[in-house]
Amino acid sequence: MRVAALGVWATALAFIELSSASTLAAPRLRVAPWSIVVPEAERLAGRVAPTTLAAASEALASYGFVVLRSEGGGSTPLVAVPPGAANAALVELNHLLARVAACGIDPRSESFSFTEIVHRARLRYDVQLDARRMPPDAPWAELGARVTDWAVPIFEAACGEAVECSIQGLITSLHGAPDQAFHRDGPHEAYYAYVSLVDTKHGPEFQCASHREGESAPAGLVRPALAAGDVLCYDYRVVHRGVHNPSHDRPIWYSGWAAVDSPAGGDGFNFGRRALRDLEDRQRLFPGIPQVPGQGISFHTRNG
Repeated sequence: MRVAALGVWATALAFIELSSASTLAAPRLRVAPWSIVVPEAERLAGRVAPTTLAAASEALASYGFVVLRSEGGGSTPLVAVPPGAANAALVELNHLLARVAACGIDPRSESFSFTEIVHRARLRYDVQLDARRMPPDAPWAELGARVTDWAVPIFEAACGEAVECSIQGLITSLHGAPDQAFHRDGPHEAYYAYVSLVDTKHGPEFQCASHREGESAPAGLVRPALAAGDVLCYDYRVVHRGVHNPSHDRPIWYSGWAAVDSPAGGDGFNFGRRALRDLEDRQRLFPGIPQVPGQGISFHTRNG
């Protein structure tokens, strides 16, 4: 494994511990140099200070992810999650799943991909937020503005360019969702900001430094717990997965960012090219006609 022995990367390697689990070939980190505790005065100011910015952007560049937390933890979250946000996420998800079911697709056992919602891993749903579809009291604009103040300076420091928002959405893992396969979100340098809307001990699992060109093996597996209001920033290219959810339903708000005019702008490869409403319209116009693959109007296959 080729590893750069510089900065926080070298610090992390000093604390690598081999996992006792025989199923994991990669070591787990005993410490959290990728976890940045934001001073209380900085949290109250609502923006990242130079010292925090330097540490966070270096961690993001080194490991492929970084978590920003407040000194007070859950009692004083770094980003105040608007009241009712977790419930609003579940209401929006259930509304879309009811529409999917009305089209003859089993939303729990079948995979599907629309512009509004994607289901590729069992009981794990990705909803694209669209202001035109949201009720006036939806909390997402308020939450997005708060997260932007923290995440965007870190992204711009990491890539050295101005970035723009390409997408906002909600990822919800329902109770019983299994482990995902490890994957990358894309091949280009771009970033996600995540905020869990509820406390969770089962956050995403990352293969440290797997976004770096030339790394032949991951340097460690990290699964950060996330309190509601923590800000998780990660690189599109880092290998990661959502893990088994044995507890309550777990909604996460996210936004995607890329340099202006970057090929990573947008997230169309993740969501389907056709809207759910197109299938609904087709079924209203042509009732009883099977919506089969090959006609451009079927968006689902059986999960393997």
